[in-house]
Parts: sequence; C-alpha cells; structure tokens
Amino acid sequence: MKRAALLLFLLGCCVPTYGQITFRGTGKAGAANNGNNVTLTFDTGGNAPQTGDTVIVCGGWSSSNGANPGISTSGYNNIDLWTTDVPINKIGLWYKVMGATPDTTVVTLGSGNGVDTTGYAAYVLIGVDAAITDATTVRDTPGTGTNPNPSPITTATNNALVIVCSNSQVNDASITAPSGYTNQVNANATDTNPGTIGMASINKATAGTETPATWTTWASGNNRSYTAAIKFAAGSTFRTQVGAFSVGP
Repeated sequence: MKRAALLLFLLGCCVPTYGQITFRGTGKAGAANNGNNVTLTFDTGGNAPQTGDTVIVCGGWSSSNGANPGISTSGYNNIDLWTTDVPINKIGLWYKVMGATPDTTVVTLGSGNGVDTTGYAAYVLIGVDAAITDATTVRDTPGTGTNPNPSPITTATNNALVIVCSNSQVNDASITAPSGYTNQVNANATDTNPGTIGMASINKATAGTETPATWTTWASGNNRSYTAAIKFAAGSTFRTQVGAFSVGP
C-alpha cells in the first residue's frame, strides 16, 4: 500500500497535464544547395525527442526539378504533398510519432538537381492527439512577390496548434513570422534556384477561424504556403521522462 501511495504521489507531482501542445526543445531548420538532402538534428539531453512525441516536418524546394520532396528517415507519414500549380515550387508536410527508440535526426530529401536549394523545418511536439491534424491543411494561392501569405484555417477543437510553413525562390536570411506567431525557424541558401524556408506557430485557444497575417521582410520570389492545424489531446496527461517505477504488493 505504501508503494502504491508513493507511486500515486509521484504521478501527481511529476507527470504534468498540459493545457495545450508544447514544444520539446527548439524547432530546427536547414538548407542546402546542389539539390542535396538536408539533415536536421534534434536537441539532446532533456530536450531530445521522447517516446510519444510527435515530429512535424515541412519543406521542399523552389523549382519543378527532380522527384518529389520527402523524408529518408523511416516512419514518417505524409499530411500533404504539393507539386502542382504555377509558379512551381515543391513542398510537403509530414509527421511521425516517436516510438520506443526516438530519432535523433531527420533526413529530408533534395531534388538531386545541381541547381536547386533544398529547405526543411521541423518541430518536436508534446501533447498531440492521435488524430494528428485538427482540420484539413490549407494551401495558399502561390505567389511571385514578397512576403508569403498563408491562408486562413478553421480549427474544430480548442488549443489546436496552427502552423504556417512557406518556401520561396529567394535567398533571404531576414524573414519575420506573421504577427502573433512564435517559434519561428528558417533557413536559406543560394544556387541557380535559391531558396528560403520558414515555419512558425500560434496556439488557437478557442476553436474557430485563424487568419494568419503575411510574413514580413521576406524578399520577392516564387512562393507557396501551408496553414496546418495540429490537434491537442485535451483531457490527457503526457509523460515526461521521470524514471521507472514499480508497484509491489
């Protein structure tokens, strides 16, 4: 009985209940020229991905060259893959729920064409519902100018994490996320077809329509954007790594 009481106490004090999706460590972004793959390395130690965490990856390249964007690391599931429409940029969105041996990196695919810049970004999230998405991911109207403009999305449940992800055929290191959005990650590189990738998020506390502002200080280039809503697992608790416990008679 004493062991059981101790276990209940430890669970009560050490296994937090989250009111919204939270981040494990910091987001990551990377870019490469010559159509090369991009490897994103997650944080280590206490901020390393844990079993049950959900990794969201977004990216591609700013041309119609090569095959399609994708992920070499096993276990990722595609949410959306956008390789049509004009002007042609290729971009995709994926997720993976970390298993018993969480990944330390994610290897993303480039076009393999020596004139292209590849760019991808990733978040590691705690508290994502098994359904993963809260609403259908929205594509914007592809643009050719400055400041990509992600489209509105309507969330179905409270505390969905709305993510905007954009890529553009320009080499720009000084982009700024839409107003009110945080957790910005971005990367850029130059080539015949240069590229910039940017991702940011906002917690949508009350379900309804979220209308992102445009990115700012983003130079002109062929661009396209996703707006995605990741569903919060409301009413659940999510285990952080607090050690192993056993209960005896």
